Amino acid sequence: MAKQRFPDTNMARPPCNSQNSVLETELERLAKLGLVATLAINETQLGYYVTATFARSPKALKMVQEMGLTSEAETINKLISDENKVWYLTTRRERNSPRVHKHLGRLNDFMRERYPTDIVLLMRDQEWPGKAAVKTRGARAKLAQ
Repeated sequence: MAKQRFPDTNMARPPCNSQNSVLETELERLAKLGLVATLAINETQLGYYVTATFARSPKALKMVQEMGLTSEAETINKLISDENKVWYLTTRRERNSPRVHKHLGRLNDFMRERYPTDIVLLMRDQEWPGKAAVKTRGARAKLAQ
C-alpha cells in the first residue's frame, strides 16, 4: 500500500480540466495496483466530488509493462509523475468538471466497491474547482413576476 499523505485543506485548487482529471477506470486500476496515496471526498454546496493523489512505484510500472499494456503504462506514468498533484474524478463526457455525487452514503459505498483503500478523507466546506457544469435536463425557466 502507498504511503498516506494528507493534503492541505486550505489550499486553492486549480480549475478542473483534462490535464488534471482522472476517469473511473483509470482510478480503479491505480487502486488495484496500490498507487493511490490519498482519496478525498470534498463537500461543497453543489454536492460531493472526489480527488486523489498518487504515489510513484517503479515496481508497479514494471509490472504493467510486463503485462504488455504499453498504452496503459503511459497513462499510469502520466498520472503518477507528480506526487503532489491533485486529480479530480470525472466522466468521459465532462472532463472539465468533477463528477458530482449528491448522496454521501451512496458515494461511500461506490468508493468502497471500486477503490478499496483503508482511509478516505472527508473535507467539508470546500469550494467548487472552477466553473460548475450547467445541467439542462429537467431545468425549467423561471416565470417572470
